[in-house]
Amino acid sequence: MKTITKCTLSLLALSISGVLHASDTATSTWPERNPIVFWGDRANEDWSYVDNLDESQKSFSEKLKRLDITDDGDWKVSFAGNVKVALDNRWNHMYDPDIRKHNELRSRLQLSTDVTYQDWMRVFGEIRTNYTNLDAPGPIDDAGTDFHQLFTEFKLLDDGEQYLSTRLGRQEIYLNEWQMMNREPTPVQSSWNAVSAKYSVSGINFDAYYGEEVFPLFDDGSFSGNWDDKTNGNKSTGLFANWRTDFGAMQAYVMSNKLTNSSFVNAPDGDVDIQVLGLHAHDFVSEGFGYMIDGVYQFGDHAGKDISAYMAYADLNYNWKADWNYRVGMNLHYASGSDADSDKVNTFNPLWTGDPLGFAHDGAYGNAMQVGGYSVIEYAPKQIIITGFMSTWRANTDDAIYTLNQDVLFGEDSDEKYAYTQFYLQFHNYITGNLKTEVNTYYALASDYTDDVVGPNSKDITRFELALIYNF
Repeated sequence: MKTITKCTLSLLALSISGVLHASDTATSTWPERNPIVFWGDRANEDWSYVDNLDESQKSFSEKLKRLDITDDGDWKVSFAGNVKVALDNRWNHMYDPDIRKHNELRSRLQLSTDVTYQDWMRVFGEIRTNYTNLDAPGPIDDAGTDFHQLFTEFKLLDDGEQYLSTRLGRQEIYLNEWQMMNREPTPVQSSWNAVSAKYSVSGINFDAYYGEEVFPLFDDGSFSGNWDDKTNGNKSTGLFANWRTDFGAMQAYVMSNKLTNSSFVNAPDGDVDIQVLGLHAHDFVSEGFGYMIDGVYQFGDHAGKDISAYMAYADLNYNWKADWNYRVGMNLHYASGSDADSDKVNTFNPLWTGDPLGFAHDGAYGNAMQVGGYSVIEYAPKQIIITGFMSTWRANTDDAIYTLNQDVLFGEDSDEKYAYTQFYLQFHNYITGNLKTEVNTYYALASDYTDDVVGPNSKDITRFELALIYNF
């Protein structure tokens, strides 16, 4: 463990030195042209503009991109990376006054190499390594070192009117512009052994994929083994159509999924064959009214029982500019639950959806009804304050509340419908185009429900997290 800690600190030091170098070499236009995505798939960033920059104009990150392998420039290579380090303190974790999480350290390092040939063929590889000091950590925080992505991509058609490309291998898959299989409020990517394709024509973009989820191997009491990630039998097939209108971006999709479930309290354990129909729309604006809405219906078979479940989500906001930039909004979320004696499974299964609810929740995605409000103040370029609240009720008092990865979050043994209310305050500070710091504070109110399902002396939760994220 000491060796791992030393490696983590060394890599962090290397990253910080890169930041300092970037500050010396970056031009005034680097922040504007910076394509780095902090919470997305780095494999989708477009660095082709670097070909037209003089060496003296390039930032530290740009100096690592589009390097010629051959004299004719047909073969190029790019290098990239991401470091995230978070220190977390929690009081009365999960409303339990006996649980104090003290100085929990979580870190993740991702390093990638992207080799392209004439911009129509590429091989992309990305290695991920984790370190944490958590007691009994889960697969997200304790996943060891492994290939996170390793795929080949071919651009088969690009004539200005149509575009077609394919990927084959271990890769990330997106749904509604959110990465699939996020498992905690701070996004953590996961990957699939999959084949996928993108096709665009007449302003409509189609995405299709078939894959099996990759998961760290649990061995000898932990997930921390190296080079042992394997597929876990959870399979998914999806077809998406995306297009833009005067009202914003639209998406319609269908998914077919095969997995196992042993956590729903009002459903039998066993194999699940679940089909999904979904609609998504959003319009992100800097001034005026903006929105994001989702609607999902699920049907199929859950260990011999019919499935009929649904989810609806809305983020409605208003934006304006003054000396600072402002946004105020509200979140509405409903995910169905099951009666104890129902002949169908009505509990919404989060499957591999993203994380639209934000920081103001402890992962309530199944059998949950939520209402919240928030504000965002951008008081300087890339300096942001976010604050808000989220109140949660159970959609069905016979059912438990479930997390994003389908586990029971809080139990069903209560007659109370209202569950709890959570408040949050965040400070996001983009020190450079590469380096971001976060301060996240969180407070949640205990209730009669938490007294029933946690213990009669359940207490309010307090959480404080410091995070540093660096990309190059």
